Parts: sequence; structure tokens; C-alpha cells
Amino acid sequence: MEQIVLLIAIRNKIKKMVLKFLLSVEFANIVRIILGVLFTVSAIMKLSNLKGFASIVESYRILPKKIARVSGYIQPFIELIAGGMILTGFKLGFALIVALGILLVATSFVVIAIVKKRKLESCGCLGPNVKIPVSWNKVVENIGWMVLCMYLLGIVVLSSLAR
Repeated sequence: MEQIVLLIAIRNKIKKMVLKFLLSVEFANIVRIILGVLFTVSAIMKLSNLKGFASIVESYRILPKKIARVSGYIQPFIELIAGGMILTGFKLGFALIVALGILLVATSFVVIAIVKKRKLESCGCLGPNVKIPVSWNKVVENIGWMVLCMYLLGIVVLSSLAR
């Protein structure tokens, strides 16, 4: 019986430690840096071949061709700005909402392409020069990135309420 009580006490202590770490400034900064680097690198890779990325957006055949092309030319710049803002922490809440929006749209495009059985060479997530398959694995990965954005957004909201 004492062993069970001891195990429960240890489990509770571990849960408190994990929760404390997940809500810590250090962990939030790690997540912020990871997300900032992700969006910045992704944008830079798309900007290295902007025409190719715009062609990938068009190849999804979800938006009208002209809107898809314009979106393909604009998105990397928005990603770059959002990534830089996330990295620096400038207007972090706004930047995370933009990043979350980009992820939602990109994930929706991938899901539509899968459901409609469209054969695409690459999802375009890291630009046209890196071939990443359009698959459910990509959807799950993007959901993971969205969870990190929402976690960090939650931290931003909680910290602003604490002031």
C-alpha cells in the first residue's frame, strides 16, 4: 500500500514538473524559435524560385488560375514577415495568427488534393526545389505545427492577461 501511495506521489510530482516546464518562458521561447525558423526558411526557399512556387499553387487547381498565381507570389513574403516577427517576438500574437492561417490554408489545399486524387509532384511547403509528397503524413505534420502555434498563442494570451 505504501508503494502505491509513493508511486502516486511520484506521478503527481512528475505531472507538476512537466506542466511547469510546458508553461515556462524557456519552453515557449524554444517553440517560438522553432516556428520562426520554420516560416523564415520556408519563405526563403520559396522566394528562391518564386515562379516555380506560384506554379505549384496553381497546380492544386483549387483557386482560379490568376488568383492562384498572385497568391503564390504573395504568400512567401507574408511567411517571411510572419517568421521574422515570430523570431523577434514583435507583435507575436498577430504573427502567430497569420502563421496559423497560412498553415490552415496550406493543409486544406493538401487535404483537397488528396481527396480529389490529384497527382502533384510536391506540396510546395518548402518551395519547388524540395519535393515533399502530398500525403496524409503532411497533413499530420501541419496539424502538429498548428498545435505549436496555438500553444504559443495561448501563452501570449495568458501572459497578457497576467499583466
